[in-house]
Amino acid sequence: MPKANVASRYLEEAIQGVIRNKDQYVTNPGKDFSRNRKLGLEDLIHMLINMGGGSLTQEIIKYSKYANTDVTKSALVQQRQKLLSTAFLAIHEMFIKKCAFKNKHKGYRLFAVDGTDINIFPNEGDTLVSKEGEKPYSLMHLNALYDLYNNAFLCAIAQGKRVADERNALIKMLPNLDPNEKAIVIADRGYESFNVMAHFVESKHLDLILRVKQGKGAVREIAALPMTELDCDLRIGITTRQTKEDKAAGRHFIQTGSKKGKKNSPKTAISKWDFSSPYDLKIRVVRFKLDTGKYETLVTTLPRNRFSRDDLKELYHKRWGIETSFRHLKYATGLAHIKAKGLDMALQEIYISLIKYNYSESIIGEIVIYQSKQNKNVYVVNHTAAIQLCLDFFRNRSKDFRELEIEILRYTLPHRPGRKDKRKNVQAKSFTWFAYRVAA
Repeated sequence: MPKANVASRYLEEAIQGVIRNKDQYVTNPGKDFSRNRKLGLEDLIHMLINMGGGSLTQEIIKYSKYANTDVTKSALVQQRQKLLSTAFLAIHEMFIKKCAFKNKHKGYRLFAVDGTDINIFPNEGDTLVSKEGEKPYSLMHLNALYDLYNNAFLCAIAQGKRVADERNALIKMLPNLDPNEKAIVIADRGYESFNVMAHFVESKHLDLILRVKQGKGAVREIAALPMTELDCDLRIGITTRQTKEDKAAGRHFIQTGSKKGKKNSPKTAISKWDFSSPYDLKIRVVRFKLDTGKYETLVTTLPRNRFSRDDLKELYHKRWGIETSFRHLKYATGLAHIKAKGLDMALQEIYISLIKYNYSESIIGEIVIYQSKQNKNVYVVNHTAAIQLCLDFFRNRSKDFRELEIEILRYTLPHRPGRKDKRKNVQAKSFTWFAYRVAA
């Protein structure tokens, strides 16, 4: 991972790459950002990346102090409307490619995939969510592939909440993984599908660890297994037809849509299947007992001779790292308080948060904390504080890495492994209106 000055250079190079090819990322190519204005394209990109979770007025005031410029809200909004969200997606992708990720597990890159909801300004369409007796609100669902050993979001896909499809999003993100590197992707039950499993079975460089349902509601072959610790192989027949031969063989029927000229019933569950039919799916099923006495069941493509049941249990436990990263992404980079009203500008802020997170974590990963023998606990970086310090370093690079390191080391937290809290029922929060946001 790069140090602070190197990470800043990588990010600046990615920004300049977009500026050089600006016509690919503007609403009106050849016209937008062609004239000299107080807020040009370079200043606009820097300003948006440097923004935090405060109101638009507060962020403009903070930016003006160190950029020595005077920008109005109207000018900022008008310039933003000329810039497409793909500009920040490109910056994110270019920055990630420049970073050297070396941390692996047994020669494998280790990724977790998951999704989180993001509140945005109420918009009609696929983002609008409504519950009986409640005011409608809008959500974007962000699906992301997260590198657990290098603390970086490799890629992400944002979908409207009403049409969100986590399984399909995962399949679309897989081409972003380097085909020359072996990788393991860890997924929770929301990604359980035969199509997802088959994509990993067919891959030569990707392996899957997937938590699946057990008992009632599970795939019948898995439900039939005894509720005890086990490690076995299963063959599951898949078909997209309903012939006598398929029924006699006990294959699972996947409804991929009606034939031409026919319509499906609204109650018909349409699933995606990207392979031949019939298909013989070979998977490894692992079940282990938790400290609570309950069982957890995983499906994997990893070989038994290299990854034991205990290895898989340990690896699945590491998936929690993406949950922690989403918390930092939302509350340390300002993603919890989207400022934009339009959908594309909301996507701008989502990609900007990914940029800020990856930039900051690439620096934090180089921080070494001295552990005193007198301390009862092991101390770790306070990521919320450290991310703010790293972003301040990008705004004003008058200090070197050692100064930044000293500042980050002032904010450390005791790490207490094994602490557990009862999981609460999470309720969606509606959009916080601009006039009611806490000053930051």
